[in-house]
Amino acid sequence: MKRLIEFSLKNPVWVLFLLSLLGLLGLQSAVKLPVDAVPDITGVQVMVATRTGAMDPEEIETTVTYPIEAELAGIQDVKEIRSITKYGLSQVNVIFDDTMDVYFARQLIAERLQSVAASLPEGMKPEMGAVTTGLGEVVMYSVEAKPGTELASRSEEDRLRYLRTIQDWVIRPVLKTVPGVAEVDSNGGFQKAIFISFDPAKLIAQGIGPVALAQLLQESGMNRGGGYIELNNRRVIVKNNARFKSIDEMKAFPVRIHAIGSPEQLSDLASVAEGNRPRVGSATHNARETVLGTILMRTGANSRTVAHDSIEKIKAIKLPPDVKVEVLYARSFLVDATIQTVAKNLIEGGILVIIVLLLIAGNFRAALIVSAAIPISMLAALMGMEEMGISANLMSLGAIDFGLIVDGSVVVIENILRKMEEEPEAVAERGKAQVILEAMKEVSGPVITGLSIIMIVYVPILLLTGIEGKMFRPMAITVLLALLASLVIALLVMPALALLFLKQPKPHKASLFSYISNGFEPVLRFAVEHPY
Repeated sequence: MKRLIEFSLKNPVWVLFLLSLLGLLGLQSAVKLPVDAVPDITGVQVMVATRTGAMDPEEIETTVTYPIEAELAGIQDVKEIRSITKYGLSQVNVIFDDTMDVYFARQLIAERLQSVAASLPEGMKPEMGAVTTGLGEVVMYSVEAKPGTELASRSEEDRLRYLRTIQDWVIRPVLKTVPGVAEVDSNGGFQKAIFISFDPAKLIAQGIGPVALAQLLQESGMNRGGGYIELNNRRVIVKNNARFKSIDEMKAFPVRIHAIGSPEQLSDLASVAEGNRPRVGSATHNARETVLGTILMRTGANSRTVAHDSIEKIKAIKLPPDVKVEVLYARSFLVDATIQTVAKNLIEGGILVIIVLLLIAGNFRAALIVSAAIPISMLAALMGMEEMGISANLMSLGAIDFGLIVDGSVVVIENILRKMEEEPEAVAERGKAQVILEAMKEVSGPVITGLSIIMIVYVPILLLTGIEGKMFRPMAITVLLALLASLVIALLVMPALALLFLKQPKPHKASLFSYISNGFEPVLRFAVEHPY
């Protein structure tokens, strides 16, 4: 430590250069650091959902949910498997150990799902949910009709069907391109569907069964490739263009072609009409049914950035003239308020520390030098937080105590001032750097011991696991990073700053501390003389 302090005093300009470099790197980390309101305490989990159509819950549990649970149970580092079976849905949640990487966990589950898919009922396809957490909802918006437009005067069913179509086919695909967005959920409204209601008597008359009609419709109305034809050194690609573009085209679809006479069209055997898919829920805004969209953030992304980019993308979407999108909730509102609270506390705390130091030390330059330990320690802590993947939130930043950060620097600068004030001849004879070095020898041991004891107090918090660990470990790590940085600053930076910027103090200059000391001296003398 003595050699390091000597290097700092011999190369103060280099110390300032390294300090500036640290500040730039810290600012860069501050920009990149994920910002949130509170720590994400959600564990590593993957959701597997299977749409089961019209099957009843008991049958779903037996034929879908249980086989998936049994297949996923043997994956490594699985802590718990939970499932929900309801009408039309089988949902299996797999919770892993906190040390498991979520993408590796999804890969393991994908491999198991391939093997279990063959044992499920026909048409059942299990799918993994988005790479998000329980705190992944960053933006919620409503899709509504503009007042006074023709859309607003339609019936509620038509209006909600149109709005849901705009949400699913116009808004949602655009928002999924925003960096950091894992999924965009749609709620409310009616999903458009085409209903074909056949007449059994007419089908029997034509010798067509319902299954054959369904298969015929599934195989038709699709674009297919027909290879190519080479003619005169030219290659012509062959294709058919049979995709249905309207209900009228579906009605005119020839179900059976006769050798003589016109073909039997679908409209001759069944009624074709636009309708709504059966729904199991709805969404309201201001006591009126509407269509809601929820943007889910990818695990580990910066919630403030994702929310801000999503809102900007919403504003840029080209919507029909009779549709508007209203943002109801954005995580950026909460995060900005959190940042303002933390910034306000940091600024007020820094100003208060400077005022107290000025009143006690009676030296404005010394107060400014000591207060410089606050932003430098914070920037160093932010660098460590970015490296360790800790987000900036109320828990991680709110626990930092400026009094602890400047503690070592106060002791160092105060002792340097005392040494220079009491020994002005030594400053003139041996030089300012030598006097500062002697002052540092006197206090470096106590400063290291004092800050080390404070840091040891936070070490048990690092041993917490589960939800408690996710909540409090980031706070302890951040405080330890800031305290470690403050210790380095107190021992290596403060001597260099004192050498460059501190002037020889005037002897016996009155300060608030001198008045406090004079008032305390008789009390101290009495206590020493009467220990019992």
